[in-house]
Amino acid sequence: MKKQIIFIIIILGILGFGLTGCSSNKESSQTLSQKVDSEIYYIDTELISTISKLNNIYFTNYMVESRKVDVTLDSSDKSSTSSKEDAQNSGQSSEQEGSNSSSGSNTEKTSAKQQIDVTEVITHSTLNTDYNDINWDKLYSTIETFYTSWNTVILDLYKINVNRTDITEFSSNLDQLVINLKAKDKQASIDTLSTMYSYIPKYIQAFSDKNEEVDIAYTKEHILKAYAGVSKGDWNLASQELALAEEVYSNVMKNTAFVEKKEYNVNKSYVTLKELQTSISKQDISLFFLKYKNLMQEIDIL
Repeated sequence: MKKQIIFIIIILGILGFGLTGCSSNKESSQTLSQKVDSEIYYIDTELISTISKLNNIYFTNYMVESRKVDVTLDSSDKSSTSSKEDAQNSGQSSEQEGSNSSSGSNTEKTSAKQQIDVTEVITHSTLNTDYNDINWDKLYSTIETFYTSWNTVILDLYKINVNRTDITEFSSNLDQLVINLKAKDKQASIDTLSTMYSYIPKYIQAFSDKNEEVDIAYTKEHILKAYAGVSKGDWNLASQELALAEEVYSNVMKNTAFVEKKEYNVNKSYVTLKELQTSISKQDISLFFLKYKNLMQEIDIL
């Protein structure tokens, strides 16, 4: 009887350990998915921000800018003789004292120019923008930071079993982006960033069970391809990509559970997408960029 009791206790202990192990693994898996979700959001944001900056499009109406200003500084090199008291002690005449005092008050002024950094907040209008005056130094800094982060993201993507080819191809495109940026090749950089974003929906599919996240990512992919087309004057490509964007976005609108939670934003994003489509017929790049900016701001809320 005692042996049976001991045997039962051992079995229960093993089962308890196994259940605890399963719970721990499940929790670890959830933690990894949450981490990857944050990392994908970071990549998503940086790619869209960078590709937009290549046409000086910023998702704010105000910008903080620093510039160098020339200022003139006055310096004095005073040369003096002995003081009045010294002159009296040496037995010099009052006339000499006056002369020495006068010479002691003379100053020689020189001017020197110096540059200082001034930071100011300025308004930024998409309609009044030079699309070719790119701040390349800022882009270089952004990509260097992105490179460091990407090395960490790679490990997590492997852990959630993302297709290895999709990871290595993204890395290859990132290398090409650096080359394009260093060459200050604006259009090549835009095209490469557009290609890089096409991997985002694939990464999301690997770990997320939320269909709306995948559909929204695919919608953004087609919008960015349309943006790349307009940047090089290919309005036909832009029209085709926006039609695909609308087709994919229709899946979001059919997702009743998601629409119930964000009905206003879902509908507003759709209206803004249709507005972007209407700009194609005008073939006005400023109008397209203005509506592109509005759409990307709206869809980001989803």
